Amino acid sequence: MNYPSDIDLLLIGKTGNGKSATGNSILQCKAFKSVSSTQSVTSDIQFGMCESQGRIIKVVDGPGIGDTRMNSDKAVNLVKSSLEYAIGLNPRGYHALLVVVKYGCRFTEEEQDTIKFLKALFGKTFIQDYGILVMTNGDSFDSEPDRSHTTFKGWCKEQTGPFADMIKECKGRIVLFDNRTQDKGSCVPGAL
Repeated sequence: MNYPSDIDLLLIGKTGNGKSATGNSILQCKAFKSVSSTQSVTSDIQFGMCESQGRIIKVVDGPGIGDTRMNSDKAVNLVKSSLEYAIGLNPRGYHALLVVVKYGCRFTEEEQDTIKFLKALFGKTFIQDYGILVMTNGDSFDSEPDRSHTTFKGWCKEQTGPFADMIKECKGRIVLFDNRTQDKGSCVPGAL
C-alpha cells in the first residue's frame, strides 16, 4: 500500500466525547490528559506525534466545543482562537478533521449546533471534504447483547435523522473506537 509520508489529524468535537482518549489511541501512547469528567480537561491546543509504518502521525487536540467551565461568549471565543492556532500549527493543512462523537448518546440539537459552529469556522463542506466521524465508546457497542448479529457498518445503515445525514455528508467515513482496549492498534488503521 502506498501511504503519504506523514499524516496530520485535527480532533474536534463536543466536550466529553473522548477527543483526548482518541488522540492517545491513535498515537498509541498517553500524549494527552484524558479522564472521565463532566468538565473539559483540555484547555489549550496540544499535539502529539508518533511514527507508524515509516511515517509521522501528528494529532492535534484542543478544547472541547461547549466547554463546561465557561460562559457561552467566552467559550466561543476560546474555541475560535484555539482552532485558529491549531490551523497555524499546521500551515500545510490537515489530512483529516476527526469529528468525535460518543456512541450511546443521542445526536441532539446541541450536537447539531456544534456541527453548525464548526461549519461556520471551517466552511460548509469541511465534513464532506475532510471529515471522519470517530465514534467513541466502542466497547459499549460491542457489549450490547442484541449486537451479536449486527456489525457497526450495519448499525450505521440503520440510522435515521440528522445523524444519518452526518454519515452521508462525510461519505460514510465513520469508525468505531474503543479507547479502553489494550490493543490500541486494532482501531487505528480504520481511521488512517
